[in-house]
Amino acid sequence: MTTISSSGKSKSMNATIGIIFLLLCVNFVDPFWMHGKSALKRIDTQRELFPQERLHVVTDRDMYCAGDTIWLRVFVTDAASLRQTDMSKYVYVELHCPFNSVKSRVKIIERDKVFAGYVPLEENLPEGDYTLLAYTAFAENVGQEYFFRKPLKILAPYSSRYAVDSEFTPAGEGTWSFQTSAAEGRQNELQYHVVEYV
Repeated sequence: MTTISSSGKSKSMNATIGIIFLLLCVNFVDPFWMHGKSALKRIDTQRELFPQERLHVVTDRDMYCAGDTIWLRVFVTDAASLRQTDMSKYVYVELHCPFNSVKSRVKIIERDKVFAGYVPLEENLPEGDYTLLAYTAFAENVGQEYFFRKPLKILAPYSSRYAVDSEFTPAGEGTWSFQTSAAEGRQNELQYHVVEYV
């Protein structure tokens, strides 16, 4: 008859408990691992079925004068891979005034995988901080938070924002002095010139 010491029983019991614990862990973790893989597959399927576009607009300048032309190029990429996409054939570009109303809207067609065009500015456009907005039909369906926005400064040569004052005063025998100053909002003087005319 063989006798088993208490330490031998303890070791075999610990080994048995360890094997049972390991089997339970494998059975418990495996479904979560498989679920994780299927979740990634579902995310990829969602991206393929409902792709999202990301737009970026490059303009020739950030500051324009009323009557100028805004020359631009639009890059349309897949939001997930950031690679150029050909889902949209048109890009819509709008110029919004400081009060968020649309001043100008153009539709740019893709030519040779490039969206390039221009937005003409009216000559009587008021001076201010404008926003250039670009979107595609897909982005419009998703929501305005996916639109591209770029701030632009537009100056007006005949703006009522600046005031010019002129004054002729006699400076002596046969001479007159001419003084002119330009002020923004009639508070901050910008320049001062004195011209003598004989």
